[in-house]
Amino acid sequence: MKTKPLFKTTLFTLLFMLIGGQLAWANGSLPKKDSLELVKAIKDFKKKENKAIAELNKKLKNETDSLKTENIANNGNYEIDKLLVDFITEHPKLMDLSDKQLEKLLNIGVYSSTDGRIRYYAWTVNQYDDYDDVSRVMQYRTDDGQVKVCWDEPFFDDTYAPWGYALTPTEIYTLDHHGKQVYLVEEYLQNAVYTWEQLRAITIENGKVLDVPIFDCKDICNKNYYFSIYADYFNPDGEFVLPTQIASAIGVCTNDSVMTHGDDYISYDPTMREITLMCNDEPREKKVIKYDDKKNLFVLRTFPPTTDPTEIAVGQRVKAIMEDALDRFNQFEAAFLIDFETEEEKHMAALEKARIGIGQLDADYCSDSWNTLIDSVHTVVAQREDYYPDSGIWLSGQEISDGPNMKFLSIDKIQKIDNNTYLVYYTFRRYLQNNVNETATVTMVRERGNWYIDDFEATEDGGGWKEELNIYLNETWE
Repeated sequence: MKTKPLFKTTLFTLLFMLIGGQLAWANGSLPKKDSLELVKAIKDFKKKENKAIAELNKKLKNETDSLKTENIANNGNYEIDKLLVDFITEHPKLMDLSDKQLEKLLNIGVYSSTDGRIRYYAWTVNQYDDYDDVSRVMQYRTDDGQVKVCWDEPFFDDTYAPWGYALTPTEIYTLDHHGKQVYLVEEYLQNAVYTWEQLRAITIENGKVLDVPIFDCKDICNKNYYFSIYADYFNPDGEFVLPTQIASAIGVCTNDSVMTHGDDYISYDPTMREITLMCNDEPREKKVIKYDDKKNLFVLRTFPPTTDPTEIAVGQRVKAIMEDALDRFNQFEAAFLIDFETEEEKHMAALEKARIGIGQLDADYCSDSWNTLIDSVHTVVAQREDYYPDSGIWLSGQEISDGPNMKFLSIDKIQKIDNNTYLVYYTFRRYLQNNVNETATVTMVRERGNWYIDDFEATEDGGGWKEELNIYLNETWE
């Protein structure tokens, strides 16, 4: 822990301002007596800390055995670290000093909520080649005005200090969570391999700081380790697990070990109450989750913000179509859960009904142009005694799931091609077991008094199933 050489100058300036009664505090003005006592306490602490650092450096200089040197350094850094933790714990009036002033005086990072009820202190204890060992503690003010201190569980359980190997906070937002004040703490941890950024929800209740389960991670999270979204992704044994329930933290793990705040892998808009999560894969995928007042949870945004009536109509149409289509596929999957040996007739009836429903999808929801093309494909397939996928196109060319668990999740983007054509990106859940979400596209055209699907899996640059089907039709066969 380094000490700034300008500490004495800063201290004397602070004392001068105190005497003149010009020092502005975070929550009003402290009485002059308390202010002087607090500054003196900080001065005494810094002397004690600097002495401990000097003594540790002397021991390390005189030790030649590498193993002993490492032990001395670890134990010494822990004791110096504990001095700061104890000082913060023993001085609740630090809460009345502004973040900037404390950062200068203590030479550490200080982050407070706008209402002054919680404050994080964070600092680097050890710097290694692969990562920085960060410590942090929190001061918070209870409902009855008491100032207490706590710290989070370490990111890794084997950390040498209970407040160590912590995430570094960068911002604190407030949210009214059905009458309860919730704090969304933006924080990160990085090493040589990846950077983990997250928003964690906490509140002050009955004199304690508690996590708030506020993120519907069942519909938000994906499986892919480096480029996707997780929530509460470590179990008590420190092992990686996929999220299965409502969580108190949501974040993004990227394989970029360099923290680049300008990239905004995770960001929160307090006005819109929306969280944007961006992976660093190519092409970069963006997820937007929004606070839902009815559910009192953060959920995937089900429709992008737009005031264009045509875009709204197209988005609602795609949502309705895909909800019905996925329901038909779920009925097909559910038919296989009926035991064939004991309920053969029921099994076969459910299976046939589901097949008819899936087979009717094109006629119900696709354009005349699409259906004409599909008829041509079926004719050629019969002539060639060939096979070409049909209903699987509705699920990105695959019909495999893990049961009746498919669910429409969100409209992600609507791209206008022309006045009669729109490209719609959407996300649906395919596999419940591994919580895998898939993003797909449909091209919508206006005809027959409504919007119909004209193509699947197209992009703004073209492509799609129509192109593939036409290539198939134009192939030369012996």
